[in-house]
Order: sequence, then C-alpha cells, then structure tokens
Amino acid sequence: MYITIKLEQGARDVRKAHNLFKKWVYSTDYASMAAHSIQPVDINLIVDAPLVEGKQSVFRQLRAYLKAAFNLALDAKDTMGADARLKPFNITKVPVTIPKDKGLLETNARERNLDSTEVSHLLRKLDDSYQADVVRLLLLTGQRIRQLLEVLIDLNLNDQTMTLTDRKGRRSQPKRHQIYLAHEAFRIVKTFADYSNKIGSPYLFSRSPDGSLSQDMVRRHVKQLSSEMLKEGLIRENFQTRDLRRTVQSRMADQTRIPLEIQNRILSHGVYGLVEKHYMFAHYRPQFEEAMDIWEKWLFNVERGIFKDRKVVHANFR
Repeated sequence: MYITIKLEQGARDVRKAHNLFKKWVYSTDYASMAAHSIQPVDINLIVDAPLVEGKQSVFRQLRAYLKAAFNLALDAKDTMGADARLKPFNITKVPVTIPKDKGLLETNARERNLDSTEVSHLLRKLDDSYQADVVRLLLLTGQRIRQLLEVLIDLNLNDQTMTLTDRKGRRSQPKRHQIYLAHEAFRIVKTFADYSNKIGSPYLFSRSPDGSLSQDMVRRHVKQLSSEMLKEGLIRENFQTRDLRRTVQSRMADQTRIPLEIQNRILSHGVYGLVEKHYMFAHYRPQFEEAMDIWEKWLFNVERGIFKDRKVVHANFR
C-alpha cells in the first residue's frame, strides 16, 4: 500500500523502493505476516540480509524505506485527512530501530542528502518566516550555517556578493570566502540587511541588536521540518541542517553541468597550491554568476515539480 500511495503522489524514487522490497522483503516469510505484528527483531533480520552481502548502501536505503512506510501507516491512525487505506493495518509503533553496530550510521560520516523529490517537498514546506528564509539561503548558497550566521552587516550589496569567514581546517588566519548572490538569494539577504540596519544590529542575520541568529534556532527549525515531512511520508528518513550543504553539492553534481572546480569554490572546499594562494574572486566571477543562476533556476523548477532527466546546461559550461 505504501508503494501504491507514493506512486499516486508522483514520488520519483518509489520504483527504487519497490525493487528493494521485491528483492529483500516480498520474497521472504515476512511478506505474509500482518504488518502490526512485525517486531524490531524481524526488521533487523530483513535489513541484515544485504549487509551479509556487503551492501551497506542497500541496507541504509531498505531500512529508510521500511521506516517511511511504517511512519506513514502510523500517522494514518490518528491524523485527520490521512489516507484511510492505511488505517486497517493498525500500526501503533514503528519497529525500525537504529542499528547499534559501530560504523553503520556514524554521525561523523553522514551520507544523508535529499534527492530531487525531497528537495521539492522541503521547498514547498517553507513558509514566509525568517527561519524558513535562512533554510532557503542554505539551499541557495550551500554554505556552512556557522559561517553564514557570523556575517556582519558591514557589507556592500551593490555587486550582489557576500563575504564569509572560513575558519575551517588548520589555517592560522581565516580565509575570506566571497559568494555571488543570485536573484532569490539576494532578495533574502537584502531583507535581513534592511532589518538589521533598522534595529541597529552589527550582524546581517539578526532579530535583536544583541547578536546574530543562533545556530540552534536554525537546527531546531530544520528538525521540526524533517519530523513533519517524515510523518507525512515526504522523505525517506530524517535530515539535519548539515545535510543541506551535502544536498547542494550532490544535486549540483548530478542535476547540472556546473564544473566540479566551480562547485568546490562556491562551497569553499579546499583548493590547494598556488591556485588557492593567489585566488581572486573577480577572476572567476562570470563562472560563479552563471553557476548560481543555474542552481537557483534548478531549485525554482523542482519546487514546482518540474523535473528533467537531462542536466541543466549553459553554453559557457559545455
């Protein structure tokens, strides 16, 4: 039933879920069991099967889809407007537990990123609050949340750029990282700048004169969005604020033809040697402008459910 509902909703990755269920679930004795009688030990035996074959990515995907299916059915029990076809399953708990085997889901080695459909659902979920605008800007620019919130109001927006301070790594001096703001990103930054000037805050992203917005506030907002989306069956598994940055580069890589070097420079990844030492933003500005325009256009399209099989191409990147 989960597959049927997701197909009706137009989810792009549902066929992947169907193939995983067909190979690892439908062919087992668990397929004939009542869903409400499935226990954590049963789920563990199901998802352990691909691990035995050394397929950790399949393990993660299978576990995520099973969790999403049970969450969707659980939500149907008490939620008004939920799909009535799920209620007869009488799901009262989700038997998918977090594995305890070291290294399977390491916090410091996260791979979670949102696919195109999940990005579309997330963008549609964002309202007109300032918290939502910060999340939008993270998706529009791919920057680290800490560096973004540290930006001071003392900046010149006439050329649609913003300079961040990158302290990551073993640098003796922080690296100044300049990014180009395309149309929507510039609108959001300008709105924050106007408000900060109005209240007399030295920080760009602020709601009071005393300091910048807190990272925890943004993380709590993202956590709430993730929780709601998981309950609604819009995502496979929960995501965190730091997963948005990984999502940006993952989707840039597989949905656009922005060169990897430009992607890395936009996201302030390490570019070593003389190239970095003598790097000047102005030299690459045309490529940055083009790349950010392409990326913003892609986000605009997926928010409206417009997906293309081929990558977005721009003449200068061919």
